[in-house]
Amino acid sequence: MCDSNQKIINLKCEVTDLVYNKFSTNDETLDPIIQNYLKWEKIQSNREHIIALVRRRDIVTLKKMLLNRLEIIGGVIKGDMIPGYNGMNDLVVIQTGQGLLKYLENVDKANLREFGIVIGYDARNNSKRYAELIATIFVVENYPVKMFCKEIITPFVSFTVTKYDCVAGIMISGGVCPKNVNGIKIFSSNGCQVTPLMESEIQKFILENLEPQQHCWDTEILEYADLALFSDPYEEILESYIKLVNNIIIKEYRVIASKSPIKFVFTALHGVAYDIFKQVVNNLCVKIEPVPTEIEPDPKFPLIKSPNPENPLVLNKAKNLAQKSKLRYVIGADPDGCRTIFSKLRIDNITWRTFDPNELGALFGWWVLDQYKKKKEKKVDLKNVYMIASCVSSKILRTMAEIEKFNFVETLPGFGWIANEAYDLKQEGKEVIFCFDDDYGYMFTDELLDRDGIIASVQIMTIVSFLNSQQQSIGDKLDEIYTQYGFHINIGSYFTAQSYEVIEKIFDEIRHHQQDNVQDKLEKSCNCAFGHYENPNQIIYPQSVGHGKFCIDYIRDVSVGYDNSQPDRKSTFAIQPDMQMITFLFINGINATLRMNPKEAKLRYCAELIVKKRSMSISNGRRLVSEVIHRIICDFINPTKNGLSLRKY
Repeated sequence: MCDSNQKIINLKCEVTDLVYNKFSTNDETLDPIIQNYLKWEKIQSNREHIIALVRRRDIVTLKKMLLNRLEIIGGVIKGDMIPGYNGMNDLVVIQTGQGLLKYLENVDKANLREFGIVIGYDARNNSKRYAELIATIFVVENYPVKMFCKEIITPFVSFTVTKYDCVAGIMISGGVCPKNVNGIKIFSSNGCQVTPLMESEIQKFILENLEPQQHCWDTEILEYADLALFSDPYEEILESYIKLVNNIIIKEYRVIASKSPIKFVFTALHGVAYDIFKQVVNNLCVKIEPVPTEIEPDPKFPLIKSPNPENPLVLNKAKNLAQKSKLRYVIGADPDGCRTIFSKLRIDNITWRTFDPNELGALFGWWVLDQYKKKKEKKVDLKNVYMIASCVSSKILRTMAEIEKFNFVETLPGFGWIANEAYDLKQEGKEVIFCFDDDYGYMFTDELLDRDGIIASVQIMTIVSFLNSQQQSIGDKLDEIYTQYGFHINIGSYFTAQSYEVIEKIFDEIRHHQQDNVQDKLEKSCNCAFGHYENPNQIIYPQSVGHGKFCIDYIRDVSVGYDNSQPDRKSTFAIQPDMQMITFLFINGINATLRMNPKEAKLRYCAELIVKKRSMSISNGRRLVSEVIHRIICDFINPTKNGLSLRKY
């Protein structure tokens, strides 16, 4: 009781201080924001944190926390769970929820009233709390909310939006980020992540509705809400999802997988995938052995520092269990069930081969096309069939499409672009049977317009079982695919910078490149060398790398909308001023891309060369790609000069 009285006294003192402007930094820009923040923030520990900074006159930290606001990027608002507007916390979640509600009222109030929204959450700290805060905002305004009663995988939200015609979907999840990060992923009424245009509109409504309504903090309202307003879709969605997985894989292959003696080790990386994955594989009668220390959701991620499938260390526990149990195959899903990773014990019974995202994309492309042809039984017409990949993924699907006579579409990086393209094609009566991005994200049906790690894992298990019945290994099958369509040699990684401004400067220097005196070494066919892009900013792209050794034929720069492979020199992709991305096509056939996502302090690079065995050996092809990458890094990126560090794994 005494503690409670003391808190009331402290709060009254703070209010008095606010009235008399005792919490002042003498900064005309900062002080009004501090006053509003302390007036709106209800979490006492967060208030105390800001007050302590004010009293210490820590202006730099205060500006970082309060003048910078988390923004929607790639369909997600994401940040460290810290006080202030630049972090994920109750106040920022409420402001986001209020802005989203006003946006949805503006675009489709009638359907919002009838069908409402769906909300899901993972097992991270505060995820359920954030979900309840947003649900409260909508329920109080008498808009229906379907909120899952337990932790779910992110694809369930997309699936629920389309199944129940919801106006929007919200998933509270930190994805593959470290444990201190959380986020809000937003899906539109088509089941896809919101587009950049929608992002800017939602952000505008957030900024217009910053002051929390009084009811927003009272999540107890949900306990007494009518079922028509607040319901749990979990059981119905799980049942429908299991049926969906069954329908994706043809019966012949399901039967083979169910009879296969092969057992797979599975890890959920302390995320939410195992419970759903177990029910799916039990229905398919496929055998798994879970990693017992990693299958239960744990927001602390005690055994994994970075729960990202791109980190090869995430499978260490699973590999140890496999070798102990005399098993050869390991599968992992990321913490929110969006991505999958797969590794196979080599014939030496010591080392492992972990398949990279492009290799899995090649295997899935072959597998999905094979099943599609078998489903149709009669002569198959592929004129209406599509596969999609991002422009930084391997071109293997494009090569398959050219030979097999189906259609291929390339998009900007990110599954929001891929899924929305798939939706548009579906609206035109087209069939999209497979999509992938270069971050272990795969989509196998246009009934669920998001990447799905559980469906991808099941596909891998079925592929391995089928190939085993044919006395063939999955590695041999991949070689067979590359022999048929060309070996797609792909190399990529990323550098980390101190800030994204450093990387923006690197791209600016590329656009105003000071070419060495190599004019005489360059051939006239080098379009970039003798046809500079004319514009007021005097952009002059590089002509080559390695002092003229590797000549650049074409350049595409989506940040300014330039592409000199097109007749009008305009990129077929929409201009993305906030996304730094330049692609170089070299005369030797290598396609290389440098890119940085908005507000991200990572410079990603990738390069690919398609090699036919008769034209060049695979080893020589790898050496050539490696040398071009090395020259690009030296000529354009200059890690030492710019203080960049290479990815550690």
